[in-house]
Amino acid sequence: MSEARDDDASRAALERLRRWGGEPLVREMATLFTESVAERTSELRAGAAAVDRTVMSRAAHALKTSCGQMGADAAVRLCRAIEDGAATETDAALQRLTVRLADECAEFLAWLRAELATLDPGTRA
Repeated sequence: MSEARDDDASRAALERLRRWGGEPLVREMATLFTESVAERTSELRAGAAAVDRTVMSRAAHALKTSCGQMGADAAVRLCRAIEDGAATETDAALQRLTVRLADECAEFLAWLRAELATLDPGTRA
């Protein structure tokens, strides 16, 4: 794992969603999150390749919000590092952070899929 993940915090976020709207809401939010991660990490990679710090900062900010809602705290920390570092970090450092963030998001999505597999199959959307 690229960053230390707090599975308890992640499970607490899923439980909060479950309380608000049941397992269908958890699945819907997980689907939206998965789509958002793909879009935002693609934007981050494009920004890193073009050395466009504005694109990187905006994508990191948007992804930070989504990750926070799902309890992906390690990804939130990396998003914050990219967002804050856009003005001060070297290009190489921002590219390394982008790779670490993409890896962390992939690991979180794998964890999320495993958690979703434990939900009642009768609640699938």
